[in-house]
Amino acid sequence: MIPALEVPLRPDLSTTVFRVRPADTTEAAVDGADHATRRLLDGINASRRVLLQSIMLHG
Repeated sequence: MIPALEVPLRPDLSTTVFRVRPADTTEAAVDGADHATRRLLDGINASRRVLLQSIMLHG
């Protein structure tokens, strides 16, 4: 379990929304959380058990 990981929407078919939640709203914290989310995605894909695709949304 990753305490800072949130799944704000219920998965629908094969779509799941997730991100590492920033510690606060500063640009540095948001950028750090975005980077941590990318590392998490890369780590999951490195296992080769599943393949996740991503899109970054602003807003």
